[in-house]
Amino acid sequence: MKTRILGLLAGLCLLACGPRKTAAPAEVAFPSRLDIPSVYSDPAERAAFVASHYWDAFLALDGACDTARLHGVRREDVQQAYGTWVAILEQACLLDDASAAVAKLFDKARADTAVLSALDGWADKYLYDPNSPVRNEDLYLPWVRARAASPLRQAADDYTIKMCSLNRIGTPAADFPFTDLKGRIRTLYGIKADFTVLFFSNPGCPACHDIVERIRALPNVEKAIEEGRLAVVNVYIDQEVAKWLELSGEYPRSWICGYDHNYLIRSDVLYNVRAIPSLYLLDADKKVLLKDTPQENVLGFIRGL
Repeated sequence: MKTRILGLLAGLCLLACGPRKTAAPAEVAFPSRLDIPSVYSDPAERAAFVASHYWDAFLALDGACDTARLHGVRREDVQQAYGTWVAILEQACLLDDASAAVAKLFDKARADTAVLSALDGWADKYLYDPNSPVRNEDLYLPWVRARAASPLRQAADDYTIKMCSLNRIGTPAADFPFTDLKGRIRTLYGIKADFTVLFFSNPGCPACHDIVERIRALPNVEKAIEEGRLAVVNVYIDQEVAKWLELSGEYPRSWICGYDHNYLIRSDVLYNVRAIPSLYLLDADKKVLLKDTPQENVLGFIRGL
């Protein structure tokens, strides 16, 4: 993780010092130049500064807003800049700093209807779409909270806030009972390991099968499980239990596999499982380290054990 942060910050230095793009007629380039004061020497502080001030110059432009441009900048260029900003938030910033930057952007953009509308659509697409490779409910939460208190408020915002508030990074994961393949009642908190991968999956799901095979292929995973450094808890949360049992042989025997016999996760909404598969990473105390995260994040973590 430290290497990724340093690499990203090196890129931020290029962002700060690099030349502007050549503007096309009647268009301007997204203002990528950002001078980071020398007082910010710590990588996390520099990242927090960039995240907080990334949009300042763009929002100060007075170019036209229409179907093709925002403040004179092509919409696709602004969207690309948004994707870069999200990468900075996720990879280089502490969560509190990233959340503050998200809330600040909403507050500063709310006076500009066209820009705020575009940003709102990208927040949904990048941070909350279950198929987004950079989805992040903890970063979406400050945005939807701000939206709920604005004229952009949507009918489902209160529910979305409730769902995004479940199992936040740094908080204890919700415990639940499940029945394992031997018919025993287990609990999430009853599983002892330095780290736990919590994997919600369905039988016959191609994406689930891909994750199973990719974890299985990691050279160090079985040793980590054997030594108690890792547990993989694979839980089925729907109702076709007979089908799940029939196909359960596709899971490695070193994993702890079971089904939610009381349907607590669905009915009590203990987890915001909006799509299958869904992956969480927990520490020894079952605090959330990664929440509904793309598989590459979990695979990378396991490789580093």
